[in-house]
Amino acid sequence: MMRAWTMAGLMTLFGLASAITRFASGQTVSAAVILVLFGAAAWWLSPLAFPRPVGAARARELSAADGRAIVYWRAGADGSAVRCTDAER
Repeated sequence: MMRAWTMAGLMTLFGLASAITRFASGQTVSAAVILVLFGAAAWWLSPLAFPRPVGAARARELSAADGRAIVYWRAGADGSAVRCTDAER
């Protein structure tokens, strides 16, 4: 799990260091922009942006509870998405 957070942590650390340096030199606007940009990049690189997939059994439970369709796909294959409805199970 540590490996998944490494890039996000580094982006946060470098963003804070850069923003503190700019803020100390009186460039408050650029410090705020850097904080926002590095914060967005850290979120994008973190596991929060792309959570782990759920298993097929759990997907069926969630689909039964809220009525959303289950979508299965194979990464890297074009047009491999298959929509599974209640009638097809």
